Amino acid sequence: MSPEEVRALVRSQIGDPWDRRNLHGCDLRECLVDPPEKLSLVKATDETDTEGWLVLREDPGGGPGYAVVYHEESGEFGLTQFAEGWAPCLLGLYGHFFDAFDAM
Repeated sequence: MSPEEVRALVRSQIGDPWDRRNLHGCDLRECLVDPPEKLSLVKATDETDTEGWLVLREDPGGGPGYAVVYHEESGEFGLTQFAEGWAPCLLGLYGHFFDAFDAM
């Protein structure tokens, strides 16, 4: 997929509720990563490598915290954690964009 295709997928899954926030108070307009960025990730379940598209970051400034990724291989959105000194970790796959967003 291209960044443009991932962007279109995210926007189609968001639909109309652009004012929706999660428990961390993430504002969709501020936290979406545009254009989406392809990342190397480590799976929390078995520490194997995988890739995902970074589509939303809890801290738009790039600090530690949670993020939503699109895992192209599975066709699902997942939750990733950024921690200083560690590779981004794919915590799990949740399906729909808002399932991952709300799991944050």
